[in-house]
Amino acid sequence: MKAFILMIFMCVSGISNADLQLNKQVNTLQKTNIETQTLKTKNFDFIDQNPKIHINKFSFNSENDYIEILVKTSIIGYLDLNKFKIIYNEAESNQDLRFEGVFIKDKNHIFFKENLSIKLIKNFKQESKIKIFYQDAIKDEICNLNLKECKFRNLPKDIFIERNDEKWILTKDKDLLNNQKPDFKLIKKENFLEIQTLQKDQNLKYKIEEISINDQSINSPRINLEENINSVSINYSDNLSNTYIKDISDRVKEEKIRYEEFIKYEKKIKDLNNKFQVNLKEKEFLNKKIQEQKVAITETKQTKYKKQEKYEGTDESQVEKDHKESIKCSKELIIYKVNPNTNEKTEYVIIKNQKNNEINLTGCILKDEKDNQIEIPSEFKNLKEIKIESKNILNNDKDTIELLDKNTNQKISICKYQVNTKNKHKEITCTNESDKQITELKDEVKESEKKSIISNQKIDSPNTKSQKQITNGINNSHKIKITEINANPKGKDKNNEWLEIFNEGEDYNGIIKLKINSKYEEHYININKGEYKIIKPENTLTNTKLEILLEGENSNPIKLNNSLENQSYSLINNEFKQSEFISKSQKNPSEENMQCAIQEINYNTNIFKCDNINFISDKNQDIKINDTVKINYLKYDNQNFAKEIIKVKEKKVSFKNTGFTILSILSLVFMHKISI
Repeated sequence: MKAFILMIFMCVSGISNADLQLNKQVNTLQKTNIETQTLKTKNFDFIDQNPKIHINKFSFNSENDYIEILVKTSIIGYLDLNKFKIIYNEAESNQDLRFEGVFIKDKNHIFFKENLSIKLIKNFKQESKIKIFYQDAIKDEICNLNLKECKFRNLPKDIFIERNDEKWILTKDKDLLNNQKPDFKLIKKENFLEIQTLQKDQNLKYKIEEISINDQSINSPRINLEENINSVSINYSDNLSNTYIKDISDRVKEEKIRYEEFIKYEKKIKDLNNKFQVNLKEKEFLNKKIQEQKVAITETKQTKYKKQEKYEGTDESQVEKDHKESIKCSKELIIYKVNPNTNEKTEYVIIKNQKNNEINLTGCILKDEKDNQIEIPSEFKNLKEIKIESKNILNNDKDTIELLDKNTNQKISICKYQVNTKNKHKEITCTNESDKQITELKDEVKESEKKSIISNQKIDSPNTKSQKQITNGINNSHKIKITEINANPKGKDKNNEWLEIFNEGEDYNGIIKLKINSKYEEHYININKGEYKIIKPENTLTNTKLEILLEGENSNPIKLNNSLENQSYSLINNEFKQSEFISKSQKNPSEENMQCAIQEINYNTNIFKCDNINFISDKNQDIKINDTVKINYLKYDNQNFAKEIIKVKEKKVSFKNTGFTILSILSLVFMHKISI
């Protein structure tokens, strides 16, 4: 009887009785009592008695829990149901099994074609463990317990887990869910990169299992940037027991290049600090020299008293004559430069020695138009230039400075100056013309060969270079422009707002002028050609309505509205656009367009390929492979972010009125022949 049933099953299932070889096998089976023991001893090539068995789909946390077991064979399969067992939480649970597919069975045996689905519908507990046995061997198992060996953990509610190409995926109501893979964030800490997992799917939990550098596993999620790095990959898993590999070699190499550049700049700063320490030692030497000069002055006074004793009883006019002769102001001195408007709230006059001989300043005084006197307290030798500082004596608009002999009131040198917008905050160079000196306005500042700063309390040695850097002042001929504005940073705005500038022209060292909502402010900068710099504005960058002007070549006011939090207004394609891509101190995103045909689509990651270029979209697009599309996208940090995707519709050729057109053409040809 069973052999007869098997023949019917074979015919129904599509196996042709015309195949002579198969008929012989069926006849052989008819003569045999189909019992388990018999099947073991007989060899039937067309019956697979050991088919593949694995769990295909299940849910432990829904209203309609069930587990689906898939039994697969290439031709005809056979199961001995007495030896097929489902163990649920250590107890056998073979009741109410449902079979789907092309099959025929009795109480203890089942024959099937190709694939057989076996379902056990049961209200499983959240924490469950299921094992599938056949012929006393474990074929597959799953568990959702808080144990290390369990594959599945923290399974979501009302969602089924299904096997797909050796990977487990999430489905709901027979629809495939996003199953989004995570991103990995690289955080720089000192000389290390720390890798953090950014979860994108609320149902999937990802965990880093291993990080490999140069094909060698490391025990920490930290990458040492000082080591040699050729390749970096991340082995990670999800709570469905799936394992993945992500190559992040290019991203790590970019961070390594940035780190190495940072180390170079850090070394330069360290070298500058070392030079500064050397200058401190020079200052110590200078202080020692000052003390020696004080001693020398004391000795000079004592010599003076001795001279007075010498002239006791002598004619008084002779004494005064000798004394005045000894402290006469040198005629080789001229007033060379003045700066009444420095940024350091001090002013100064530079006196130049026209010869290299010894000079005596003790007999010299400086006066302005109001007879305010600038003291020159000491004597210096073999100096080419002497820089004399004062406070609040020189007028900020115009004045006349005279260098006089203290005793004879003879004018040694005169300098007249007048301040305008071109020379404000700059040194003004004086030139002699007979007995007068005329002010010349020069835009460039030449660094002095030797300088000495003289104040009431501080004197610099001839061998000590000035620590202050002379700037070019405001120069609106620069080609510096604003490229990014962050008016509404995350959290508090105060002291966290910034502007990014970029130098398209030559190296610039001086002052730039900003106008923020009708308020002016100045900033000293030192910026190289092709370099980005960050400026912290003094005035508030308002979020609702903002107008900024950077004075310079071809400068135009920038007008912005409604700055969103944690976003920047970036200069993209010569237009300021608000963007979530904050590119502080680096190149801004660029907006581009292209038309191409779709090659690949990954609906899980929202990444698609077009003309061999990968694009990232923020949502699933209504596109398919081979569609021709127009893409508007942002190019930033070696990635392409699609903003808008438009399908290009194929133009249909219309044959309406074609007959009339052909007739008209034939008529014209006929008329042309007649005319010939």
